Amino acid sequence: MKMAETPSSVFLDQSSLQKIVGKKRRRYEIILIGIEMNKILKILGKVSAILVDDHFVYTSGQHGSVYVNKDALYPHTRETSLVGKMIARQFVEMGVEVVVAPALGGIILSQWTANHLSKLTGREVLGIYTEKTVDKGQDFTRGYDKL
Repeated sequence: MKMAETPSSVFLDQSSLQKIVGKKRRRYEIILIGIEMNKILKILGKVSAILVDDHFVYTSGQHGSVYVNKDALYPHTRETSLVGKMIARQFVEMGVEVVVAPALGGIILSQWTANHLSKLTGREVLGIYTEKTVDKGQDFTRGYDKL
């Protein structure tokens, strides 16, 4: 299954999407390395999206002293587009067909990432989202499980 997950987006090929619908997913993470990560951190710093030296409780329940507030990035469309493009570059050779994100906090970045993947690969890459379930999981709704 071709799948990688960032804190806000999941990148899958079409057949993988069909395999996981209705099944509990494990969390897969990728690490953006080298120059792209440094550029992303500079952009996040520029828009004051990196909060440090405080106490944060993450959605996982873990605690930390650093938090990236994606919502501080989103009003800045140029910067958000650049971050989406840098993420997309990491997946150009992977045959990604769908970029999936949680509705809350992830739609904007996943749409930019899908847009740039489409441009970089010369084929349409879909951008869809999941919604939170009663048990705090994520589920494909609005017909996205039929794509």
